[in-house]
Amino acid sequence: MATITQLGSITTQTNWRGSISAQKMLDDGFVSLATLNDAASKVDDFFCPEDQGAEARCIDGRCNSGLPESHLGAQVPGGTPGAALAYRLGVIIDDFSTGSFLDDAHVMLEKSLALGFVPGDHRDTHGHGVGCGAIDKMDQALQAMVAPELVADNERLTRAVLGAGFDENIYMHVMGAALILAGRADEYLYGREKSIDEVEEKLHHQVSVLEGDHHECLMVLNVVPGTTFATKRFSDTYTGMQAFNYDVWRSFELAEKLFPSIHDQVKKQQFVHARIATAVATLMVLTDGTQRLVVRSS
Repeated sequence: MATITQLGSITTQTNWRGSISAQKMLDDGFVSLATLNDAASKVDDFFCPEDQGAEARCIDGRCNSGLPESHLGAQVPGGTPGAALAYRLGVIIDDFSTGSFLDDAHVMLEKSLALGFVPGDHRDTHGHGVGCGAIDKMDQALQAMVAPELVADNERLTRAVLGAGFDENIYMHVMGAALILAGRADEYLYGREKSIDEVEEKLHHQVSVLEGDHHECLMVLNVVPGTTFATKRFSDTYTGMQAFNYDVWRSFELAEKLFPSIHDQVKKQQFVHARIATAVATLMVLTDGTQRLVVRSS
């Protein structure tokens, strides 16, 4: 069994910009405090082995009812394309005046395939944008990442995820890169929805389609390698309540494989810091931060 550590609400601040609110779901009676406490304490029961041949999934708490639990890929923000922004901020640092998210997403897709990862992301049944909030709201996340009133919270959470691996200088490098890129965000992110089209071309079929509305009351950070979250079983058990799950171990694994040389250790650290910081920024524009934060570790 893994160790489950409950850390309370993601934030105590009231300036997060998203609409997904665990507190509102409690206030409206969609979920009771007793049910939320029970789910948080038993979240380890809903983890299963990752299928290495399955497509990457987003951290979204909604489910694809046709996807069996035996065929679940690791969950990372924005699936495979979601890593492209971190790659730009942490690795491609020589010229921020050129390039595009689509270019970077193509690079990450090709590298992921070469390293043996199965790409993936999702659409949804709403018909707005591509249906993946990490992609659709990436412009907002980039702006939130460098917003003066949110920077302290971003650093706090990035530091909490990385622990002893957090490096202040590397984090500041990433944030400086984000500040520069935010100045041309519209140009850089133009056409980003096509990154999902390219994933589908490589898979030779449509990416997963997630169903229904957002009801995430938990945010789980999973650092146990080779495991992932049984999204549908959790939601079925708790009558529609959902949980974001980020398999942080997969981001560490990807970084190790992208930068195996001892000479590339700084790039590896920059990529990891950028991946976590952009994930936090994504949560800032999707949620109000009232979700219960849970860490699952070995």
